[in-house]
Amino acid sequence: MRIRDCTDADWRSVWPIVRDVVTAADTFVYDPAWPAEVAREVWLERPPGRTSVAVDHDGAVLGTAKMGANKPGPGSHVATASFMVAAAARGRGVGRALCEDALAWARRQDFAAMQFNAVVETNVAAVALYRRLGFTVVGTVPQAFAHPRAGLVGLHVMHRFLGPSTVREDGLMSAEPIELAAALARFDQLWSPRIVTTVNDYDVRIAKVAGEHVWHSHDHTDEFFLVLDGELRIALRDGTDGGQREVTLPRGAVFVVPRGVPHRPYAPDGASILMFEPSGTSSVGDRHDAVPGHVDATTGHRL
Repeated sequence: MRIRDCTDADWRSVWPIVRDVVTAADTFVYDPAWPAEVAREVWLERPPGRTSVAVDHDGAVLGTAKMGANKPGPGSHVATASFMVAAAARGRGVGRALCEDALAWARRQDFAAMQFNAVVETNVAAVALYRRLGFTVVGTVPQAFAHPRAGLVGLHVMHRFLGPSTVREDGLMSAEPIELAAALARFDQLWSPRIVTTVNDYDVRIAKVAGEHVWHSHDHTDEFFLVLDGELRIALRDGTDGGQREVTLPRGAVFVVPRGVPHRPYAPDGASILMFEPSGTSSVGDRHDAVPGHVDATTGHRL
């Protein structure tokens, strides 16, 4: 899954999500009778606002978000955002990823805080998610929402301060938590690691990967892999006879390639990974085969 800006061509996939959420009439203060053209005008933000989509590996739209200033003029330093997830994609972390991405966007735009103006109190999954992401309920308007089954229920106003960006301009250690899903959503390049923070003299790098890397080895350091999403495979030549074997790392698995061992990571179906290695370590090691065009030979890019 990745998150990108919504395009005009995406609307035909976004509209069914918006239509289903709005006509359910249990989470949004939108009119269920809105036709597509009115919903499009409301949901597709004009710059400097933004509308985003979460898409699967095959490009299918899983969810969408809109974000911008909460109010004009004296209120324009506070952001707001709204999120919708396709029914078939719920429970897969799409809403969280969209919210984390919106928070990262708001920080980049130098907003001081983010505020949700009308969170239906019976939408317990959303309320719990927002609390986990640092929001608090600062007030509840009683009986302000006519729920189709629960009757008149309250609308929460939820708020959180944003603080400084999670990633400094120099790409080094941040004073704020770093949301990895949002960090991954900020780039698309494959086999091109981004430095999200540092620990002493080590980089914490993330990368999106698909297909094959290159056979390589690091003479002076081990290499740590953590699979954040998808599945990573690593071919190894670590036998005394030069034989080759393979390890498979599902989501959540870790593996360390010892220094000096030739290895080739690959991900037939794509994956997102985190690596931990000394600052300045080349992504293609000290010894390697010819580097193909789709592999970035780098010591890590600033996020």
